[in-house]
Amino acid sequence: GNGSGNLRYEYDDADANNMKLYGNYTIDEGYYLFTLQNLIRKEFKIDQGSSINWSGDLFNAQVDIRALYSVTASLRDLMSESNLSSNMRTSVPVNCVLMLKDNLMQPTIKFDIDLPSSDEQLKLQVKNLINTDEMMNRQMMYLLLFGKFYNPEYVGTTNLVTTGNTGWSFLSTTLSGQLNNWLSQVVTNL
Repeated sequence: GNGSGNLRYEYDDADANNMKLYGNYTIDEGYYLFTLQNLIRKEFKIDQGSSINWSGDLFNAQVDIRALYSVTASLRDLMSESNLSSNMRTSVPVNCVLMLKDNLMQPTIKFDIDLPSSDEQLKLQVKNLINTDEMMNRQMMYLLLFGKFYNPEYVGTTNLVTTGNTGWSFLSTTLSGQLNNWLSQVVTNL
């Protein structure tokens, strides 16, 4: 990434391991490569204004980074037909938001979903449907893997062939469970 900041670097000629860095670096532009096992490898664009702050220890920097990965997804996969108005666009731009906070070497990772060109009412409807960390993680993995929202059981499956509903539901539940398990392991190991 590129950015700017006032940084002060200290070192001791007698002890090469005694290096210190102080200051704040504000990111103007950059990319963060998000990987999950060998399953996901996506380049997120870092928001301008994200920052890294050092107070001595090179490896104990504090980060506040927000990065986006954009897709276009159908709301039909997330919402029931009764919640979609007839004049509403069903395929919308979606920003997958990755937020890294706290320690550089072991950041706290949170996800969010933003609908940049949608109205506030639709954004609120989506937030109400994706209202837990588990559901947010599941939606994020589906958006990154398949470019679509996860279809929760409460939406119904009118767009699937009836004979395949049970198999699809089992496959979907199994895949979602595995994705949540992988994500938990990655977040724990960071």
